[in-house]
Amino acid sequence: MLVAMEFLPSSIPLWAVSVVLLIVILLIWRFIRFAIWLLLFFLLFFILLIVLDFLGVFSWIQQNILALFL
Repeated sequence: MLVAMEFLPSSIPLWAVSVVLLIVILLIWRFIRFAIWLLLFFLLFFILLIVLDFLGVFSWIQQNILALFL
């Protein structure tokens, strides 16, 4: 029955290896989930910019607001 791993001169209990592996998997999952949320945020931001440009909001700002200061 396997209850420990031999690593150099010491013995590491199998439950400790399992806990470390679980923590590493949870951290990787949280990082991937954060990256997906970040990608979704930037995707929605650029879609919003495209829609505003299609509606002519930026050209209206350039013609009506910025032209007053130049």
